[in-house]
Amino acid sequence: MISSGTTARHPDHATLARDAAAQRDAMRERIADALSSFAAKADAHRLARSLSAVMQGISVQARDGATPMELQEIVEDVVRVSKRGVHGTHEDFIAPEE
Repeated sequence: MISSGTTARHPDHATLARDAAAQRDAMRERIADALSSFAAKADAHRLARSLSAVMQGISVQARDGATPMELQEIVEDVVRVSKRGVHGTHEDFIAPEE
């Protein structure tokens, strides 16, 4: 995935870093475009940045050996918290009992 391509870069890899940044920017734009039918343009771009950050974090977690179940839990947490809004309580981060 492009998101973790050059998190620690060497000066000799500046071109690769610019390419990865351009790919991340393009991905955020595609996400914002998809969200634009649900949200105002400024909100769609803000949400796209947030979703991109989560995707980048998931990518790093996957690269570092997280299990598919652990990655799915991250997605479920993000969805659950997003449904409740940003002004929830710490209980919003606790998974409901199954």
